[in-house]
Amino acid sequence: MNIPDEFGLFPFQRFTADELRHFFVWCAAHKVSDVDLTGGSPVSVSRLADGCVVPVQRYQPHSCPP
Repeated sequence: MNIPDEFGLFPFQRFTADELRHFFVWCAAHKVSDVDLTGGSPVSVSRLADGCVVPVQRYQPHSCPP
């Protein structure tokens, strides 16, 4: 998996546990304060800025097979 160096869209696909770990490492590198994982919804991340959470990016992971 190619991990982007800059903050922006993360290349979600069906991924392994190792790739999920890389995603959280990427979040830490970009000072992500919140990761919102809700079933059936896009994954959104945000960074804490000046005492308030500012949403900065949304992700739409591929749906899992039934």
